[in-house]
Amino acid sequence: MTAPSPSAPSPTGGGSISDLDITTEQLSATSARSMAPVTDAVRDASGAAGLGYLVGLVDVNTAMVGLCASQPDWTATADLMLHEAAPLVQGPTLLESHLTRAGSRLIVVGVDIYDGAGLTDMDELGDEISLARVATGLVTFARVPASTSAASATWDPMSTIGVRRHLERVGDLPTEPLLSRI
Repeated sequence: MTAPSPSAPSPTGGGSISDLDITTEQLSATSARSMAPVTDAVRDASGAAGLGYLVGLVDVNTAMVGLCASQPDWTATADLMLHEAAPLVQGPTLLESHLTRAGSRLIVVGVDIYDGAGLTDMDELGDEISLARVATGLVTFARVPASTSAASATWDPMSTIGVRRHLERVGDLPTEPLLSRI
């Protein structure tokens, strides 16, 4: 594994996704892990991680696997299903995704979300995550021509295998709740 890149640019171009302070690690072409803090800005009225926050993290994490599976094509998120089993309260949020199916038109990636219970570094995780799983889901990506995305010309998804990246934003992380900012 390559050391974290402190200023790795986000292939998403920033925006609210870069506000989530995500660290990603492409373990292989078929699996990825991500970690992000649960801050007041992403909590819902109950104090747990909000659904929009979780969906954003899931889309980023599973896209890494989907994009590798789609090569030389690109992907577009077609469907995202998430089932929450318990509220994610403490954090950080940990996600692990695995390729489920790579067909000629659709790619399906499974994802599990865990409450990190105060974990501070992804290196503390073993090969198997033994934390409380709080949600599980499936994301379906449509396979599309690479030419439909400007990012495909500047970023090769296969280049991040074995690399840990921190998708940073310029400036401080927001403290105002995500829903208020939207």
